[in-house]
Amino acid sequence: MKTPRPFPLLTLLSAAILLGPYLLVASADEILYETGFEAPAFDPALPIRNQDSWEMWHDDEAISVATLNAKTGTQCLRIAGSSLEPTGTGNAKAYCFYKSIPELTNDNTPPIVEIRVDVRLDGPQTGTLGTPAQDIISANLTAVVPVPGGEGESLGGFFVSSAGKIWTHSRVGSDNYKFSVPYTFGTYRTLALRVNFITRTLTYFVDDVELGSAPFKPEITTNQLVSGYLELFGRADPINTPEIYYEAENYQAYFDNYRFISITPKPVTALEIAQQAYLKASNTGAGEGFIPGDHFGQSVAVSGDTVVVGAPLESSNARGVNGDQNNDNAFQSGAAYVFVR
Repeated sequence: MKTPRPFPLLTLLSAAILLGPYLLVASADEILYETGFEAPAFDPALPIRNQDSWEMWHDDEAISVATLNAKTGTQCLRIAGSSLEPTGTGNAKAYCFYKSIPELTNDNTPPIVEIRVDVRLDGPQTGTLGTPAQDIISANLTAVVPVPGGEGESLGGFFVSSAGKIWTHSRVGSDNYKFSVPYTFGTYRTLALRVNFITRTLTYFVDDVELGSAPFKPEITTNQLVSGYLELFGRADPINTPEIYYEAENYQAYFDNYRFISITPKPVTALEIAQQAYLKASNTGAGEGFIPGDHFGQSVAVSGDTVVVGAPLESSNARGVNGDQNNDNAFQSGAAYVFVR
């Protein structure tokens, strides 16, 4: 191996990388809607339904504006576990609170919309750290799109579970609960669902750390987002007793700082290719007539500040760094040149 003296290498190549028609950036270009559930829009003394145009399913008494345990400000949304009722299937009714954005139609929904909310679940750990099906209670965030003749369909979302984990949920494939992180009860975590109508994917973030993405179901062809549902859900424990959801009175779910954000895709152009450095073998052998050269540069490997360049037809058997540059005693034995910045 021939190793020339350290070379002032800045970089070997600047590649022209095209990341598709758009580069997705994390910064928000426009807040479509936001609320911290504060007064005057929200009044703790009034039923929650229709306050600031929010809607809910089931009992008005299940959901209230709370003046305790807000993450920021003085108010947040509270869903009481004691309000859950059996459905007759072993599970308990979900109490859901949602804000539709009527301006988001199929024609003008931004190509990328992010739903963000701070979520807190209070209560004891039950179930196991195994599968989400072993949760007893979960506080959920769900992205919902319209369906013909229906109220909406879930793209996927998050479960903050009584099993002590935050699970992601998708509607595609058998591995629906693909990503998870531990959860500590009584603490707020920021959950975000990024709905991308360009790539047809849903991306999950916890505290602004990306967990991964899942594709839309092929049947979903709309480009409209209905809402992000906030929900408390109870289910039967398949290991213990099918009536375990009656322990739901031990749980409270809190939601704060809800946002709909338009993430504007940024166009990307090819990076300009410009020479940054010139690498040359210490003993050039370009070849002459029918005699081949050393083929310096036929293979290149780069790692950090080091570049290794192959010359498979180099004929030297010199050893060491900067050995005999005139040695041609090993016909086409090959050599590697190491350049270090």
